[in-house]
This record gives sequence, C-alpha cells and structure tokens, in this order.
Amino acid sequence: MGLNGRVLLLQAPVPGSHNRLVAKPSAIPPLGIGYLASVLIRDGFDVRLHDMDVEDIDVEPLRAILADFQPAVVGISTTTLTFKNGLRVAKVVKEQLRTSVVCLGGPHVSVRPQDALQNAFVDLVICGEGERSFQELCRAVAAKKPLPAEIPGTVWKVGPKTKTMPKRERIRDLDALPFPARHLMPLDRYNIPGTVLTSRGCPFNCGFCAGPVVLGRAYIERSAERVVDEVQLCIDMFGLTSFYFVDDTMTHNIARLGRICDGLTKIRVPEKLGRKLKWTCESRADVISAEILQRMRDAGCTTIQFGMESGSQDLLNKLGKKITLQQVENAVKWSVDAGISPVLSMVFPHPDETRQTMEQSFDFVRKLYDLGVEKIIPALLTLFPGTRFMDQKEELGLTLLTDDTDEYNLGTPILTTRHMTREDISNGYTQLLMLTQLNGRDLVGGISLKPS
Repeated sequence: MGLNGRVLLLQAPVPGSHNRLVAKPSAIPPLGIGYLASVLIRDGFDVRLHDMDVEDIDVEPLRAILADFQPAVVGISTTTLTFKNGLRVAKVVKEQLRTSVVCLGGPHVSVRPQDALQNAFVDLVICGEGERSFQELCRAVAAKKPLPAEIPGTVWKVGPKTKTMPKRERIRDLDALPFPARHLMPLDRYNIPGTVLTSRGCPFNCGFCAGPVVLGRAYIERSAERVVDEVQLCIDMFGLTSFYFVDDTMTHNIARLGRICDGLTKIRVPEKLGRKLKWTCESRADVISAEILQRMRDAGCTTIQFGMESGSQDLLNKLGKKITLQQVENAVKWSVDAGISPVLSMVFPHPDETRQTMEQSFDFVRKLYDLGVEKIIPALLTLFPGTRFMDQKEELGLTLLTDDTDEYNLGTPILTTRHMTREDISNGYTQLLMLTQLNGRDLVGGISLKPS
C-alpha cells in the first residue's frame, strides 16, 4: 500500500524505574495490539509493533523507528498507569511526523477520552474493542478520505471541541479474528511469552475492576477448537510449551472449559522441545469443582489463580464479589488435591476496612497457606476511572489523594477510607506484604511456568 499503508502500533511503557522493576519481569506479550496488527496485515497493511517496555525504547530509539518507517497511522495502547507516558509518546510522534494520524486506545481513554483529546498531538481515541474501528481508520487514511471519519467507537478532536461517534457493538464472532501477530513481538524478552485469550468480557461487577466498564458485562467466548488450534500453532511456530490464558473468567463456562481440556490433551509437542505442555489461568472460587480441576490438571494445568480479595466475609459481601470464604477454602483444597498450585490475589483496603477486618484477613491468609496455597498477591485498592468504587467514592467514604496516574501502580497508597488514614493503609499493606512473602514461594507474577 506504500506510504499510506504503513501502521505503527506501540505499547506505552510504565512510568518510573521503580514501576518498571516490578512490571518487566511479569510483562506479557501485548495481545491487544497483536490482534490489531493481525487484522491489518490480513487487510494488506504494512505493520510494525513495539512493546516499548520490554524493548527499552525511549525517545531517541522511537525517533529512529519513526524516521525509518514513516507510518501514516500510529496507534498507542495505554492503561491508566501508562496513560501519561502514552501522551509523551504521542507528542514525540506528532513532532516528528506532523501528518501522521495519532490514535490512543486502551482502558483509560475508553472511559475518559477527553483526557487524551485535550492535547493537540492526539487526533482521536478508540473506545473499547479496537479491531474494527482501527481497521476502518487505517482504511480511511490509506484512501485519503477527509477526517474525522464517521467511524463508530471513535472520539475525535474537531477544533476546540470533541466529536463522539456512536458506540461500537461488541465483536460477537471472536473466532473470525486472526490469531495475534506474534511474529512481530520480541517473544524471547518475556518471562511469560505464551499468552492466549479464550474469551472477552466479565459478567461480574466487582467495585474495583474496570474490565466491565471498558467492554461491558457481556461474556463472549471463542470456540474450544479455535483456542486449541492457537496453542498448537504457538508450539509449532514459536516453540512455546508454557501458556497463560489471560481471560478474566476463562472458567465461567465449565462445559466449554471441559472441551478445551479435551483438546489440550491431544496437543502435539515435538520431542526436540524436551518439555511438556503446561498452562495456568485465572478463575473464581464459586465456579470450580474438584472434577473440573482434575480434568484441567490432566490437560496440563499447573497453576490457577483465584481472586479472594479479603478474608472478611462481610467485606466480600459489600464488595459484590459473590463468593464465600468457604468456597475459597474449597477451591484451594481441590486444587492441591488435583496437583495444581493455587495462587490467590487480594485487594487492600476495602472501603469499610477496619483493624478487625484486617486481622481477619491476616488469619485467613495464614490458614490458606496451611492448606497449601502457593502464593498470595496483595494489591492496594486503586480507584480506576469508570469503576463503581470511583463513581461512588463519596458515599463509600473514599478520598482520592492524587490524580497523578503515574502513581496508579497498585502498590502506592492513593486514597484514604472512612476508617483508615494513608499511614494506616501503608502500614497495613506492609504487614500484608511481609505475611504473604514470608509464606509464599518465589513466582513470576504469581505464575509458575518452570519446566517440570
């Protein structure tokens, strides 16, 4: 397609050396822009993709890439934590290539597009799923159509104002998407290179989670056959044998999960790789059973992560998690019995956290380690845009201490609650970290992918 058919996709880096030290070891390939790339390649575009964190790309290397490739469209993927760096990247792009169309996408700008569009160097934002909207944008640019184009799911800057297009409907047939363009990714730089998405969306409504805000609560699945085909391709093309299924709720449909397990048991791993297929995923404690866990283990599952969130049943009820502590215990016991290492995640503090509920969580953590938990990963409550907790912060008694998104790293206290000061939260989190780290094993991002 020549000059106008060139598209550059960038994963914005996390801010600050302290954040990068935490983020890089657990970084995973950027499947979001990987899907964008594969859709565009199928459409005949010349595409390059860079994960700026793992490739250590700062301003000068970025300028070199821009000078060499001369893309007509640059898409930058950001989260809340990487949002300001995404803006910095966009500014460099626009300074060097004034006629290139600069587009931001990802969770933060999907909820708050105006945060990006108030900057002169950002032309538009794509909200939610980007495959169709970004493809239409690139087609419009390549055809030299006048912009802004009438593309659903986009928000444009038009002079001093913004123009919001109608919301884009979700992609219902995920099987129709080509596999992510892994050949454009530096897979050798990731500790966890084998990532696969089997579904999109989450039907639940946890107050701290932005997932349903970005995609809605419709849970849309890929077929078991298509998932297994992708795993086989990753083995055959890239020599990957350890996989992380990155879904929020891969285990939501147990019947489909069973079909995936059946397919994975038939996977062919060449003897030259010298390793067996192994994989990990995330789940909820209320949808799992001893039977399905055994099927998962037989299919190669070695680690499973559950969101326990708190050791106080009262707080779980208020959170809207819709699980019980007994279900968490059962999930741990059944996982251990099946030979799968259970990993748990939790959030601290909750809006109604007190010294008493904190002690209840500490006691529950100790009990879970006694039951055989591999590791418990605590994260500080962070109010992401569009979440229920953010929208209801006043009535919940939450006070946001900063709007600097560079601090939204899940490890920096950015709020107070009606019962806890910032110092209380910092001290409680330190105690929780010490308790979980002293008892847990050393894993990368809570995922054990070491060869057996």
